[in-house]
Amino acid sequence: MEVRFVSKWKEDGQQVYFTVCLLCDTEILPKGWEISVDVTFFIYDHTCQTYATIQDAYKNTTKLHEKKTEWGFEKLMTVRFFKDSKNGFLLNDSCVFGAEVFVVPAYATKDRCLTMIKPPSYMNTHTWKIDNFSAVTDDELQSEIFKIGKLKWKLSLYPKGLKDGLGTHISLFLGVHDASSFPNDWRVYADFTLRLKSQNRNVDTEREIRHWFCPSDDNRGVPSFIELSELTNAANGYLLNDTLIVEVEISSHLANAIPGWMWLIGESIEGSLTL
Repeated sequence: MEVRFVSKWKEDGQQVYFTVCLLCDTEILPKGWEISVDVTFFIYDHTCQTYATIQDAYKNTTKLHEKKTEWGFEKLMTVRFFKDSKNGFLLNDSCVFGAEVFVVPAYATKDRCLTMIKPPSYMNTHTWKIDNFSAVTDDELQSEIFKIGKLKWKLSLYPKGLKDGLGTHISLFLGVHDASSFPNDWRVYADFTLRLKSQNRNVDTEREIRHWFCPSDDNRGVPSFIELSELTNAANGYLLNDTLIVEVEISSHLANAIPGWMWLIGESIEGSLTL
């Protein structure tokens, strides 16, 4: 599809207005075609050396089709205002215009009607048991891959700590598994709780985290999760029979790992699309 930039004059009473519009080339488009676009016009101010931006005040998406092949502003500004040298639009009888056009995919112009049903918390919780913890010599332990909602996750635990917790705490992180297979612009929002279970009393250690996962930040956690002295204190019950129990609970999470779709993961969804 080709979009052409057109400017023209429009007379209205004693005023003459400058008009700007986009004209869609329809020769190669199939019968019954329809596209949605977000449009921003620019006009260069030579005096201030900046572009003045013109767009729909409500930032509405514009729909073009067979009976509407152009869109713009019929009365962008008066010709008198445009030609006034103080405004800087004309320099040596030349002006510079531009247009930024984004074609909006069909699925993004549809409304989504969602009914959310919150399931029992155990459906959103993964438990990881680490046996013989005192014998661990690795700097990093990784859980098995697990699935909550539509995505796969993994837990990473650093027995000797990481970053601010190095040598004094254990560090615990949640990460998105196989993120390299996602589109480049993927993003996932998660509201989750990392938890260390006390096995002889009902006082767990937990941290609640809200985070947008993305290609440059595909894991999030707490470097200083719990002090090593607290972990090994038998009275706290974290290492009963030399077994450490770690949990993660994802109470809600929203993803657009596939562009144009949004999933509430950690909750059941019924959805429908309507024009």
